[in-house]
Amino acid sequence: MQAYSAYSIIRIIKLMNTLQKLVLGTSAVSLMLVLNARKGLSPRGKSIAVATGIGGLAGSILTAGSASGSLGGAALGSYIGNRMGK
Repeated sequence: MQAYSAYSIIRIIKLMNTLQKLVLGTSAVSLMLVLNARKGLSPRGKSIAVATGIGGLAGSILTAGSASGSLGGAALGSYIGNRMGK
């Protein structure tokens, strides 16, 4: 087992926090883009787009910024948006 110094551990934690903020920021920007791009969509398309953005952001928040959480949330959101848009 490799021993890490306290300085190395602190650097790793800071890097993880930075990456988490980056993922959350990217998710928020994606949601804003989706909300702006929905002008020419049908009501069902709007519902799917908004639900996908909200689901991706929620998945990112609930899983502390993991990419798989964002993708899972977006997939679940698009399914829910599809069902609500019918």
